[in-house]
Amino acid sequence: SSHFGSSCWTHAQPRASPTMRKVAATFALLLGGAMPWGAVADSYRFDEMMAPVAYTIQSHYYFYVYSAADALDRSYGGPTVTMKLTLAPDNESPKPADLTALVGYKSVEVSVLPAADLDKLVDEFAFCAYKDGFSSFSPRPNISGGAIITHRVSGQKGEPHIDRIAKTGMYALITTNCGNLTGFRLIGTVSVQNPHGYLRAPDYNKQALYASLAVIYMVLLIIWGALVAQWRGQVNAVQKELLVISLIGVGECVSTYMFYHSWNKTDEVSDLYFIAGSLLSLLKICMSFRVVLLLSQLLCEEVRGTHTIDFALVTYGCADFNFRMVGRIRAGYGLDSKVLLINAAPEAFMGVVLFVWCFIALRQGKGMCEKQQAQLQASLITKSSLIMSFAIVGALAAFVAHLSDSSISVQAPNWGMHFVYSDCISHVVFALLLVSAMLVWRPSDEMQGYKYAEQPQDQESQAIIGAAVDKEDQDTSDKPAE
Repeated sequence: SSHFGSSCWTHAQPRASPTMRKVAATFALLLGGAMPWGAVADSYRFDEMMAPVAYTIQSHYYFYVYSAADALDRSYGGPTVTMKLTLAPDNESPKPADLTALVGYKSVEVSVLPAADLDKLVDEFAFCAYKDGFSSFSPRPNISGGAIITHRVSGQKGEPHIDRIAKTGMYALITTNCGNLTGFRLIGTVSVQNPHGYLRAPDYNKQALYASLAVIYMVLLIIWGALVAQWRGQVNAVQKELLVISLIGVGECVSTYMFYHSWNKTDEVSDLYFIAGSLLSLLKICMSFRVVLLLSQLLCEEVRGTHTIDFALVTYGCADFNFRMVGRIRAGYGLDSKVLLINAAPEAFMGVVLFVWCFIALRQGKGMCEKQQAQLQASLITKSSLIMSFAIVGALAAFVAHLSDSSISVQAPNWGMHFVYSDCISHVVFALLLVSAMLVWRPSDEMQGYKYAEQPQDQESQAIIGAAVDKEDQDTSDKPAE
């Protein structure tokens, strides 16, 4: 952040959870960013973080707060900030601080200040003042009316410090050490509860979004499942894959809804729902790409040699998962567009590779069907190519919207649109593409009335390989039709 660019400011680097360090190497790239770098719900966890060195100030996190007057849901009353903090000696330091000295130390403070006024509130060269026998953090008076909440932390454990926030806005979490004591760590959490709960204010609408998406996918699953059941024993591989993709969509949206719902209820939310929803989302997308890449083989029900495709899809999944993690922590850590672009580049590259690969595979499949005079299959592939064309436009729109999301800012009126840029566009595009695919591949007498039969490979035979065989004829003879 530009607020924290001067030499006397330092930005505390988030550390991975110890649990994540135990993850197997094969999943390190995929899950390495799954833990939110010290942020739990709309909270910041000082995971035994090194306290600021003498006479320095650190920035850590941004909170997004609705006042009681501006909130759509006031179930929890007015917004509050809760600090559960203490100091402890750093035993890894060459000179650990003495616990007795920490109990009486009064120069470490944790503050929550309006981010929009941070330059006006903090003098980067004179943020400490000597008063009542010790040096402490001394912000300038805030004429804009935003809350300035400061809590002095010592080595003595006490009751949580709770303050109310009266004004809507984006707030910065900072720590200061205005004394000369070093060799200690800061332990505990700082959490903000909005009037609607612990969910970050810009993410509030995502609960309703994923609940609605879960219903949509459930309806699609029921309708498509009924069609598949009606034609059971005659459905082809593509129709089965569409059923599985619909089921995965339900699981993805339910898991993600539970993540945001549980996040809103407590400041100690588990990442299990988030990881489950993200992995199911990746599985849904990768299965969709795989169906297109193997479309001609799936029509023949002879899938083989998929190792290269699977490797490409896993690579894309890793890149996508990484970008999801960056998107998740973007608001809290104030990540700029440069960071987003760097992390988006691998996913964008693999996405282009897969889309180009899909069109090549579809063109080759169509050519093979036309050569074999399989007009129905060629028509299906042509319609699938049209769907892929719309998929490129939709994917590009969702990708650009995610990168250009300006709703995460100090301007609170923009927060309500965050869910549209970050989640809604991509999910609506995928749902429309899935419906389109179902319309093209819906079971019918014409589509289910063929089945591929193996043909003799000798040159004298004029049989068409992959020719449609009437089911009644196939029942009376095992020989392929000529």
